[in-house]
Amino acid sequence: MKKHLRELKKQSSLNKIHFSEQKKRETFQKIKGMTPRKEKPSFLFNKSLSFAALSILLVLVGTIGYESLTSESGGKHENQPSKNHIEQEDVQDEKRDIKLTDDKAKMILNTFYEKFFPEVDEKHYVKQYNTKEEMIKQMQTIASEEVTSYWMDHFYHEENGKLHLETLHGMPKINFKLMTLERVDEKVYSIDQEQENNLNGRYAIHVTFEYISDKWMITKYDVDYLEN
Repeated sequence: MKKHLRELKKQSSLNKIHFSEQKKRETFQKIKGMTPRKEKPSFLFNKSLSFAALSILLVLVGTIGYESLTSESGGKHENQPSKNHIEQEDVQDEKRDIKLTDDKAKMILNTFYEKFFPEVDEKHYVKQYNTKEEMIKQMQTIASEEVTSYWMDHFYHEENGKLHLETLHGMPKINFKLMTLERVDEKVYSIDQEQENNLNGRYAIHVTFEYISDKWMITKYDVDYLEN
């Protein structure tokens, strides 16, 4: 029986049908019920996405850069004075009146006299200063070092670490009631005054004021003793 069945199988027309390899694969896929693959995004689609992302990035970078430059430029303009402001300051300097008035000259002279003869004790030692150098430094805002040093040598000497006043009659002073202030130039004024008394006889006082480092100060204070 089995032998008979094998003979029938060999003689079957199905065994005589020839299928191509491609046909077999297609038939196999249909039988398996295989789902189609998802299509990958096309090259053009990927390129479009890349271009859009790059465009957005460039816009962001450009915006940040512009804001940064604007901020720096604004800061520089705020810190730098404007041309008009500089010109206004120059005009103000030119218009500033540095004229030395009688009242200002009297104030300078009074300050000079007061600082030059500070308080002393019963033995005529200066209470405030111990050396000439200390006193000269305190006079720098009102008189030149040459003027102060000259008169210091006439009235003071250092002794035992102290500053001693040798004479009490003081220096000849300008009489403010008879004072005449003369203008030499814009930054130089002078006073020339003759006086006479029993102690000194006839003498002339010569004072020069100069405008130095934005302030008026005494640069000359001479006394000439005249013959009778």
